[in-house]
Amino acid sequence: MSITEKTITTNFQALATITEQERQQIAQWNATTMPYPQDNCVQDLVTLHAANTPDAVALVAENSVYSYATLNQHANRLANLLQSLGVRANTLVGVCLERSQALTVGFLGVLKAGGAYVPMDPEYPTERLAFMLKDTQTPILITLHTIAARLSLEGVHVICLDTDTDMLARQSDQNPPVSATVDDLAYVIYTSGSTGQPKGAQVTHRNLLNLVFWHRRDYRPRPRDTGCWPRVRRDGVGNLALPHQWRRRLFAR
Repeated sequence: MSITEKTITTNFQALATITEQERQQIAQWNATTMPYPQDNCVQDLVTLHAANTPDAVALVAENSVYSYATLNQHANRLANLLQSLGVRANTLVGVCLERSQALTVGFLGVLKAGGAYVPMDPEYPTERLAFMLKDTQTPILITLHTIAARLSLEGVHVICLDTDTDMLARQSDQNPPVSATVDDLAYVIYTSGSTGQPKGAQVTHRNLLNLVFWHRRDYRPRPRDTGCWPRVRRDGVGNLALPHQWRRRLFAR
């Protein structure tokens, strides 16, 4: 190290920007580590709640009301179909649906199959959706036939929840084998791309569980509370995982 480098280093180290008391206060503010269960993924907690309170209202969308038992059965049929198509832990599955009971079933079905969902807003420009499909190399897309008709889906297996009803009805409504761990992906959400090309941010089940249990600890929701699915987010975290882990009903608007 040269004399100049040594002098600069020493001078910076000598600078006291905060007092020791302030340093201790900051350390106390940042002491936020809290234990939370990490032996189950989010979908496992939804499955457990469906078993314990099957008749509780899970979802209200348009004129449909789903109990936890009904939601779980629909998600199981989709999950069993996805597993038969090769979906396993960390398999990316695109979900391109409007806010509805179908979107909730889509997200939960992918998670129960062990895969990770990639939320795609049908209102996005076709070019953006095409980029997301190509960038993720997702082998499967869950959507509606009206949405699929305007997309380029070469090499992608498409499941249309509105027209593939017979195929889904033939699937088992029992819980599929568990194939994901807390360190596997739960979903991949794309940035807006306002500063360039959109980028996919990967979120694991451990990340999602941390968020869920922080909400449960700080907001202390009650079983009869209601969550609303606002028209502002497409990641499914605040809209799917949190209300159901709070043991609340979800309204899709």
